[in-house]
Amino acid sequence: MSSTESPLKLGFMPLLDAAPLIVAQELGLYKAEGLNVSLVRESSWATIRDKVAFGILDGAHMLAPIPFASTLGLGSVRKPMLTALSLGLNGNAMTVSKALSSDLTQQSSALPQPTTPAEWAQRLSALTRDSATRARPLTLAIVHPHSMHHFLLRTWLKSGGVNPEQDLNIVVVPPPMMVSALEQGDIDGFCVGEPYNAIAQRKGLGDILLTGHDIWPNAPEKVFGVTQQWATAHEEMHHQLIRALIRACQWLDRPENRNDISGMLCQPDYLGLDRDVLQAAVQQMSAPQGTALPATHKHFFQHDATVPWPAHGHWITQQLQELSAAALDLPPTLVADVYRTDLYRRAAESLNIPCPT
Repeated sequence: MSSTESPLKLGFMPLLDAAPLIVAQELGLYKAEGLNVSLVRESSWATIRDKVAFGILDGAHMLAPIPFASTLGLGSVRKPMLTALSLGLNGNAMTVSKALSSDLTQQSSALPQPTTPAEWAQRLSALTRDSATRARPLTLAIVHPHSMHHFLLRTWLKSGGVNPEQDLNIVVVPPPMMVSALEQGDIDGFCVGEPYNAIAQRKGLGDILLTGHDIWPNAPEKVFGVTQQWATAHEEMHHQLIRALIRACQWLDRPENRNDISGMLCQPDYLGLDRDVLQAAVQQMSAPQGTALPATHKHFFQHDATVPWPAHGHWITQQLQELSAAALDLPPTLVADVYRTDLYRRAAESLNIPCPT
């Protein structure tokens, strides 16, 4: 792709885990592949999904379940998508309001403080049964119905006997609006990626109860998604994008680069947040025990974090099936068609990166 051609438009949400797309731009990794890329900040995951589906964006930072949901026509028009790159593992957390945090920790002086996610969920279950003391049902926010946030939240709730359909409300709030929704009392807690958990705790609006890693260590999170039609029509360009993003993920996981990440992300066209806030979220990726913020264990490259594992794809499709009101027609090749490990291997091998089997 020559520099005179129209740039590729790649969408992202203002989150820490959009860093691979941003770092690839800032370090000139796209240009090194001969690509002219324009990054476009979006306001919601539904907007990203639709703009990729209709060709307004060429590709995007995307929730891991979205390529499957779009391919199946769940919640939107049916538009087959694929991913050849996971943008990392872990990174979400569950933040609750100060009031709910107090209710959970002071529920009974006779009980020991919870030490596992299931024990916290059991405490929450007891609160949902005590509805007479609450003006409205507990309301927890997620970023999109087809998200790891939603799936991990439901997994956690059910581990403590909470029925997600009957015992509380689950609503959708875009990530940048989570903190204000908590501040206004519209929600009692949320599951979101950084830096919004850190911001809520920093402002004294909520407490981080647990992280996604506590529920499922090294769970999938975001991917780089494109339509299957676009990938077929631009095979070499797609390959070059995956190469650039793999290199960005490698750079992000090197400890010596941690102090530079926040300086890139804080720019107005990217996350547009105070560098101190972002630096706290970056340090939280591997925070030692006893620090103010719990470690999110965010991995961009380590632990084979860039591989679109078929096992992750099968788990995601199972969650989509459970959420569907009717039985889904899941083609036998669905996971292989959407999670293109073969395309990842081609890019990784061209960079002399060992590919796990």
